[in-house]
Amino acid sequence: MGIFFKIDDKLNSVAKSLGTKVDTSGGGSGFDNIVVPKEKVHLRKILWVDGNIGKGIIISPNFENRNIDAPEWNFINLAWLSKKVSSPNGQPFWRKDLLIKVPLKKIETNIDQLIKTSLGNLSAIKESDLGYN
Repeated sequence: MGIFFKIDDKLNSVAKSLGTKVDTSGGGSGFDNIVVPKEKVHLRKILWVDGNIGKGIIISPNFENRNIDAPEWNFINLAWLSKKVSSPNGQPFWRKDLLIKVPLKKIETNIDQLIKTSLGNLSAIKESDLGYN
């Protein structure tokens, strides 16, 4: 049983309704020029494409507290232009942080509202909302 056992069923249900799966792969996290071992980077991502816009709901560890074994957590909504763009600025995107640096318990307690808010945010995104900031 993993650390997301209280919310995985809900995340899997949302992903299925969107025609995708929950992705658990991650890496590249670090602090103080030290990479956090991959086995310590637990996360959940629901990623899908709607027209020309990629969309994502992401629960990721935030290691700013410098505790590899008990990180705080971020709950993020992302959208990006899914078709390739030739620009020195990269791909246009949009990001909304619903929760930053919170205990996982706060995400578990509020998961229904976080999912509802995320789906509302991401269904309203238009290409004109995407930028390079």
